[in-house]
Amino acid sequence: MSRVEMLTWINQVTQLGLTKIEELGRGDALCQIFDSIYLDVPLKRVKFGAKHEFEYIQNFKVLQAVFDKHKIPNDIPVQRLVKLKFQDNIEFVQFVKKFWEQHYPGHAYDPVARRGGAGGASVSHAAPAAKSMGPRVKSTSSPSLARSGSAAGHYTGGGMAGAAPSANAEALQQAQNQIMMLESQVLRHSRRSRS
Repeated sequence: MSRVEMLTWINQVTQLGLTKIEELGRGDALCQIFDSIYLDVPLKRVKFGAKHEFEYIQNFKVLQAVFDKHKIPNDIPVQRLVKLKFQDNIEFVQFVKKFWEQHYPGHAYDPVARRGGAGGASVSHAAPAAKSMGPRVKSTSSPSLARSGSAAGHYTGGGMAGAAPSANAEALQQAQNQIMMLESQVLRHSRRSRS
């Protein structure tokens, strides 16, 4: 998976608007990703948009507690990650992505609501693709699945005059969440059939 694809996935799950893999060394996005799986990460203790290494380390303490609670066997290389170096962070997020694909249960997840609106890109700066989350089926999947969510009337925005931007964003979010859940079901079904 390329750096751009990885960032796209991270932003779909977290809606934090990250622009570099190195930003994962702050720990906030990683906490949010694991919250999307377990729904029990104490996000109020996570410093979103942390600027200092001591804040990053505090975020990783929260993440380590999640790893301990759920008996996730991997070590978190905190001292390397908080240096915000690309190589260390890409290696760790590759593990995280694989773990997420294996354990994400496919439920609807609103990262902004889960973190109480803290952190993240504003609606005006975030790309529409960063508004949804869910497992991504490899690029060989049919784009008709994505269109079916819009064609079925789930998206009511689409440039209608007088429509409130927040209503459009909410409708888009709902449609994209439904698409992601469908893709997740397809992915799980294909994994079962391979077994």
